[in-house]
Amino acid sequence: MAFQTGTATDLDDLIDKIRLFASANGWTVNKYVAPSAGFDSELYLQKGSLYASIDANSTNAPQTYHSVFQTILQPWLYLYAATGFDTGATVDSQPVFSPAVKTAWLLGPMTAYYFFADLNYFHVVVETIPGEFQHFGWGEVSKIGTYTGGFYAYGTIWDQSGIFIDVPASFRHTTPFDGISNQAANASVLGTDVDTTFQWKTWSTGVVTSSRCIPVGRNGILDDLTTLGPNQFNALTPLQPMPAGHGMSGDLYSIVGHILDIRNVNIQAIAPGDTQSIGGDIWYVFPTQTKNDPNIRDDLPNSGYYGFAYKKVP
Repeated sequence: MAFQTGTATDLDDLIDKIRLFASANGWTVNKYVAPSAGFDSELYLQKGSLYASIDANSTNAPQTYHSVFQTILQPWLYLYAATGFDTGATVDSQPVFSPAVKTAWLLGPMTAYYFFADLNYFHVVVETIPGEFQHFGWGEVSKIGTYTGGFYAYGTIWDQSGIFIDVPASFRHTTPFDGISNQAANASVLGTDVDTTFQWKTWSTGVVTSSRCIPVGRNGILDDLTTLGPNQFNALTPLQPMPAGHGMSGDLYSIVGHILDIRNVNIQAIAPGDTQSIGGDIWYVFPTQTKNDPNIRDDLPNSGYYGFAYKKVP
């Protein structure tokens, strides 16, 4: 159970800091491949029956960033959850591995990173440039009932084109536990055997209904609450729990638990990086991407007042 914040020079440095922090806080480092050419490091972690592997990558080519088509280096990572570890296998061929979850634009030097780790999760928030955030992580849900799995992984991709970049509710964005993205290949994933055999499902729209989890973020089952501003009586903003559901046959869902120590939150009255105290708990609050008036259209990232709160675990 731990928390750490600091800075990282680049993506490879961030992954190395994850390795050191994880090793010092109860996670087993099954394998680490140090970078040789830049943004090609690999990290394989384990806690009990939960396995995760990280693969650093980059693209240096003409592409759109902040609405401008330009030649720019984009560091990004693929994250996989799995049910075992094979030292001779690559990150995308581990035992019963999940679909890849991508987090894009992990630019360096990074303004700040935040690690939130407990017995059954590892959550990462990165402020890549001042005011702009990326989220990724993995873990096991707090279960309802008894079943195999409950493992999840998630990431962030914010569409950089001028058409979508400043539209907070655009289906082109992929955010943690998302309820509106149609980017199924890079959505959050959840693996259980609650229907038949063990299967990985995605949080997303635009895919076959039976392969979806219950969406809880933008346009999900909590969206009406998320869009509410702070209470006008006491200015307090509720932190909303995040249920986890598995798509089943017949267009049905089964709620299998909830995501521990992350909450949806409207950040209209909260500055990025601020903390909220609830009893003896401290919660760090961040925008989904970049906080701004949701009606502003300036061709820069704008996730409006959508945000996440992460519990600091001493």
